[in-house]
Amino acid sequence: EVAALFTPALTAVRPPRRSIGRAAVSLLAARLQDPGRPTHRVVITPSLRVRGSTAPPPA
Repeated sequence: EVAALFTPALTAVRPPRRSIGRAAVSLLAARLQDPGRPTHRVVITPSLRVRGSTAPPPA
């Protein structure tokens, strides 16, 4: 969120915060229900926010 405040605005990776929160709550609830369950890996893909700090490749 602060990357857009700079001049030029900075290109940044944006994590999907709601998806991360939902996954965390879901995994926590499952762990509380079954403490012996195996560990779990969740892959959540971020997005790239291209802004003014990114230049085209040299010719």
